[in-house]
Amino acid sequence: MPDFDRYVQEREYEGLLGQLASGQQTGLFHVSIYEQLRARGPDPDLAALSEAVDFCAEQIESAGDCKVNAGTFRQQKLWESTLPLGRDVLAQVRKYPTVNAADMLPLVGTKCGSPTGIPFAFADPGRTVELLNLYDEQHPNHTLLICGRSGSGKTMSANVLMSRCLALGARAFVIDRAGHYETLSRLVHGAQQIEIGAEGSPYALNPWDVMEPAKVPREKIAFLIALHQVMMGRLDGQQLGMLASGIRAVYGKAAGLGGSPTESLLREELRAQAEDARKADAPEIAATLRNLADQLSEYCGDGTYAYLLDRPTTVPLESPLVIFDTRTCPESQLQLVMFAIMEYVTGTVQRHWAAHRAEAVKPGAPLFLGRSMMLIDEAWHLIRRDETGEYAPQPPNHGVSDLHGHPDRDPRRNDRGRQLRVEGGRRRRPLRRRRHRDPRYPRRADAAIPPEVPALVVRLEPAADPLQQPDRCLLRADGRPLPVDRRGAGRSPRLPLP
Repeated sequence: MPDFDRYVQEREYEGLLGQLASGQQTGLFHVSIYEQLRARGPDPDLAALSEAVDFCAEQIESAGDCKVNAGTFRQQKLWESTLPLGRDVLAQVRKYPTVNAADMLPLVGTKCGSPTGIPFAFADPGRTVELLNLYDEQHPNHTLLICGRSGSGKTMSANVLMSRCLALGARAFVIDRAGHYETLSRLVHGAQQIEIGAEGSPYALNPWDVMEPAKVPREKIAFLIALHQVMMGRLDGQQLGMLASGIRAVYGKAAGLGGSPTESLLREELRAQAEDARKADAPEIAATLRNLADQLSEYCGDGTYAYLLDRPTTVPLESPLVIFDTRTCPESQLQLVMFAIMEYVTGTVQRHWAAHRAEAVKPGAPLFLGRSMMLIDEAWHLIRRDETGEYAPQPPNHGVSDLHGHPDRDPRRNDRGRQLRVEGGRRRRPLRRRRHRDPRYPRRADAAIPPEVPALVVRLEPAADPLQQPDRCLLRADGRPLPVDRRGAGRSPRLPLP
């Protein structure tokens, strides 16, 4: 009969000798494994203790394919060896290679956290406490995605992260759609719970705010153009040019005459330009300008949604935690309000970092001093449109499991989809042509991860311990089989060296 166990052992010897000869970090270690069982006093049940010893020895031998010695007549030395003193009095050792010795030593494990940060989770394997630093420079970006089923703890995780970052000097902003962060606002000193997007709310944001109306950055003009596209729908090139010209004219008048630019001033400017175009015998241009001004009427003066954008900013500037409560905001205007909040927070964060940057590097300063974080509840309202998606981090289209490659399963196919043209009210695809692979779009396994994919992903789901030897049946203390549902199978234990 062939001895298959011996063949396996010989192959392991051969692999180990190859590792030792190649100069890799492989060695042989003397390892002692002891297990201590105690019976509760003051009147211990010795019979029950003996049965427990026999049962544990049988289970260990069955699961680990090893021999267990009860240690008869050597209990004194065994007891001394099990004390947490680092002394092996009995010295009952066997030789194991590095890979097996590392599996037995609880002090050796994986490390997936940052060197500094907040206590966040336990590593698996190893059960070591890992630190999370959202601003770690090793991350390609500072976007964190928390995903999970309903009731899995997404809101709880977000509250814990924010509260611990706030304690280390960070500043937080929240766009809350369901009132999940109201309790945190009561616990943080100086926090503000702001109801925004409601007609009766005393708080408002003026998207036109700038430090100096005479020096308006291009990013601000681009933001206002995108904001008005959300308000008025898609605009053609001529309309975008007229709108941009009107926006610059409003800032120019505000710089020369004083005052704050608003939506009402833009409407008046467009109407004035329309009148000038009419006098210059340009009726088509005049009609386009009047049409743009009329579309702004509902957001100006006495319009239905004038309370959203046509009021001065009344949001507190200095607060460690600002929660924008949008529960009372109309669903049709929620995307517009969230877009305005994002732009306001962006400017506030930049000014806050500039004011505290010098103090943040001083010894003894809080770890996250000058840093800010933004939490968006129901962020899909922002990323579903191109105009607003550029201002918010976009999670991958196909979930967390595709982060090893390009998040777009077939970028070439989606690129063709954007080439649809409209003729006669029907959508027609271009003629299919035989094409070669475009080198700009590598295969999915080789494609680089785009920068908008979150660098940190928290996936909340039930965990399970792995089975070291799934081909064997494990029994509980009552004799029933141990369930193996949703458990990952680990490798089978290797044979020890003599």
